[in-house]
Amino acid sequence: MASQWWQLHGRGCLAWTGGGLIINELFKRFGSKRSQEVVAGSPRFSWWNGVTHQFLVFPVLCGLCIAEHGGPLTEWLRSFGNEYYYHRMFHHAFFGYLVKDLTLPITPVLLAHHVVCLALVVASLCGYPSDVSALFCACVTSLELGSAVFGLQSQFPRNRTLHLLLFPWMTLSNFVSASFGVWYSLHYENVGTVSRIIFPVVGIGLCAARQAVENARFRNWTPDGKDE
Repeated sequence: MASQWWQLHGRGCLAWTGGGLIINELFKRFGSKRSQEVVAGSPRFSWWNGVTHQFLVFPVLCGLCIAEHGGPLTEWLRSFGNEYYYHRMFHHAFFGYLVKDLTLPITPVLLAHHVVCLALVVASLCGYPSDVSALFCACVTSLELGSAVFGLQSQFPRNRTLHLLLFPWMTLSNFVSASFGVWYSLHYENVGTVSRIIFPVVGIGLCAARQAVENARFRNWTPDGKDE
């Protein structure tokens, strides 16, 4: 069993992690001074890498997951299993995306976020407590798209357009992600009561916490980029 899991997931997780670590090291050694500036607790190149994953890598992989299945969206959301190549690749990419950041300076809040997300991606890879790999891909994509604009706004805190865009963008991201949790609880077949309760509670709780942070940021924003 362990050998099969390694063949399906171990090498993929290592490959995506190794790629991210190589990118980090290249920026550390050869990046410009601007790329190495610390922005909101992390090097600027880490924000660049993050936004690229959030706007490009994860949405493209999620689209490939849907295309590989070939059925209606609601049927795809119920799909799972190691036979879906792009389901596996999405999880491996997200795993590597998280681990690469652990070698860089990050805030305690972001560290806690990454540790929790790593636990969730490993649980999804193991099909625990229920096998929901497609739904996991959809939720992560929705959440990371919200975080993408947050990443841009963090780099340009004085930009009024990004300030005004982030609030509705993050709100929509949180609403869609929380809706996936509600849909799972009401419509997902062949899952236990505990899973049917835990998944939406954790998901909605995470979205509520993200929204609370964004509400405070939006309320306290000033044109000089400093909170009141």
